Amino acid sequence: ASANDLTLTAQGAPSNVPGLFFYGPNETQTPLGNGWLCVSGSIQRFPVTTTDGLGSASYLVNNLGPFVNGAFVAGSTWKFQYWYRDTGVGLGFNLTNGLSANFLP
Repeated sequence: ASANDLTLTAQGAPSNVPGLFFYGPNETQTPLGNGWLCVSGSIQRFPVTTTDGLGSASYLVNNLGPFVNGAFVAGSTWKFQYWYRDTGVGLGFNLTNGLSANFLP
């Protein structure tokens, strides 16, 4: 937590499409779009990113910035996921698998 060096990475999305990483305190398994919502609770989102030509996106999290406000403290556990456009397929959007992260000192 004190290193403030968390980078979120998503892979396997279509190339050059918008999406965003989001996080929350709890897990769920709820159908959403063409996939499953894995994050629940008080969900917060990060700014929109765009996947690269290989369908990957990343975001460097600033734990002291406005989208987190120091929430990632030692001993806390948060769930993360990436939502992205998936035009031409089903409902037009999808999600990655969820990730659970335990923050250490």
